[in-house]
Amino acid sequence: MLVMGMSSKKHQIPDIRFKGFTDAWEQRKLGDTFEFSVSTNSLSRAQLNYEKGNIKSIHYGDILIKYNSILEITKDKIPFITDGSIEKYKPNLLENGDVVFADAAEDETVGKAVEINGISDEYVVAGLHTIVARPKEKMAKYFSGYYINADVYQRQLLRLMQGTKVSSISKGNLKKTIVAYPKNLAEQQKIGSFFKQLDNAIALHQQKQRQIRSLKQGFIKNLFPNNKNSAPRIRFSIFNDDWNQRNASEIFTSVSDKNYPELPVLSASQEKGMVLRESNGIDIKYDQKSTGTYKRVLPGQFVMHLRSFQGGFAYSTIEGITSPAYTILAFRNKEDHYPLFWKSIFSSKNFIKRLEAITYGIRDGRSISYADFSTLRFWIPSYEEQKQIGDFIESIDATIAFYQRQIDMMQSLKKELLNKMFI
Repeated sequence: MLVMGMSSKKHQIPDIRFKGFTDAWEQRKLGDTFEFSVSTNSLSRAQLNYEKGNIKSIHYGDILIKYNSILEITKDKIPFITDGSIEKYKPNLLENGDVVFADAAEDETVGKAVEINGISDEYVVAGLHTIVARPKEKMAKYFSGYYINADVYQRQLLRLMQGTKVSSISKGNLKKTIVAYPKNLAEQQKIGSFFKQLDNAIALHQQKQRQIRSLKQGFIKNLFPNNKNSAPRIRFSIFNDDWNQRNASEIFTSVSDKNYPELPVLSASQEKGMVLRESNGIDIKYDQKSTGTYKRVLPGQFVMHLRSFQGGFAYSTIEGITSPAYTILAFRNKEDHYPLFWKSIFSSKNFIKRLEAITYGIRDGRSISYADFSTLRFWIPSYEEQKQIGDFIESIDATIAFYQRQIDMMQSLKKELLNKMFI
């Protein structure tokens, strides 16, 4: 059971802790609690492989991007050293409980770390741009990994970073940082296990979401005809008519409706389609005076944006305005086309692959011209069959979105608790 702390963090107890624990936490320098004698290697990616070898090497880039706070040696994907000799690396083999820092990054993620777990018969070493910290005294499993990656600790590293384009942190500066922990191993164990269970729950939801995404792509592949057939492999039982093939120009028209500066500005999102710019999580500056030149987007329309080649055309469920660099697609005959059917097509891997042939470089992205798009041909069923397919795929999307909300909620909870349960 979690309980609120009786006093503030200045009294060396966390805001939230497990019932039955009341002692103040220890506060020491990292260099007094961990020793740093384990050497690391400087092997590049070219000297590593994922197929075979005797020794695994932890690359700093994987710490920054791929791994969670706890690195499961037997479960997580760790590359081997190509032609690595056990004798050469044996003095610096990692042990369970070691904390491996990434000491360089292109942003403020420098200092992210992993706690090593699950080593039995494996040989593992720390690689390029890493620093190994080994506990001088026994620490409960998982506690160090979650503590080191909590904001309450990571904030210390910001003022210690060096460099401009690439930030780094030295072993000497790491040693000066302050760590706080309960001396009671049982409390450490409860905290570590709690966050590991939370991470496991997040991972399970992520796995389920990936499975449903894969299922969706399988349905899309079979619910639409290929180039050789006029009907799909899988159909709803009430439909048996052949589909018709049409040029995109027969289905869509490009619209450029401007002078609506009072409407909200929209941005293209690969996952959510057209969204309010302020909700996109990216601070994109624009001249408010220029919004009169922005194009109006209506519900049921599609937007060809600079990143369409990555995620397809963005579907809009809301009215707003967007960049004049984008192309707005509207149906020529709305009564003949169900928007959610076309949303499924435009977000499919097959369609995105077709876009590769009609894209060209422009600024920092790629733009698709309406003239080139208009030449693409599509198989089209009756409106009723479009609706069945569109609604079916949308129900799958709703399930994917549900899992994403659960993931986001748990990740937000985890971040908050990391700040409340550590000092």
